[in-house]
Amino acid sequence: MRCSVGLLCVLAALLPEAHALLCTVCNADEQTSCEGQSIRCVAGGVCSSLFKEVTRLDGKKCYQIFRYCGDPKVCGINTYFSFVIYRGRQTITCCDTDNCTPPQPTWPDSQKNGLTCPTCEYNGFDCISNENIECVGEEIKCIKQSTIFIGPLSHDVITYRGCSSESVCIYGNSTYSTYHGSSTESIVTCTDANPGLSSGCSGLQSVLLLANCLMLVKLVLDPSE
Repeated sequence: MRCSVGLLCVLAALLPEAHALLCTVCNADEQTSCEGQSIRCVAGGVCSSLFKEVTRLDGKKCYQIFRYCGDPKVCGINTYFSFVIYRGRQTITCCDTDNCTPPQPTWPDSQKNGLTCPTCEYNGFDCISNENIECVGEEIKCIKQSTIFIGPLSHDVITYRGCSSESVCIYGNSTYSTYHGSSTESIVTCTDANPGLSSGCSGLQSVLLLANCLMLVKLVLDPSE
């Protein structure tokens, strides 16, 4: 079953032009691997895989993978988030030989850390929270993220509030585009998470959208080679 909970976009960084490594470019839902065309990256780029895993509170897991030419500076960065009925994590792994396959991630166990944040999600630029969610692991920030998806025939905005790791706050504000004519902008604001209970929305409507979430750092594919 395909899950969808739109949120933070990717911590990926695709590089715009082509002159060095050959890397596989592809994406897949409900899988942890994919195959696709090979393109040349800009000098200094590496073959990268963005792995996403989102777990609903009922235990259902959703997966998504993106492979692309990436920026080595973001290799190994992990992000974590919780909102409404979802807990998610994502990471980028990398390798540096032609058409290599980046390694699968290893995820640490995450326990509740005693912090809470207001939570909600809405198809628009804001949502009003009347519930809170317990944060886990490295989630020490309360986040509000609006993700704007612009395609040839559509323009959508999704906003959520919840817990996040500090890495989301550092990398969350950015824009990326692809050669398909689509673009995604992520706007993030963060505050410190609250000890114990906080006032906080129920809602649900988007998980792993192809428009990548969390830690957006400009992606642009060049399929010309």
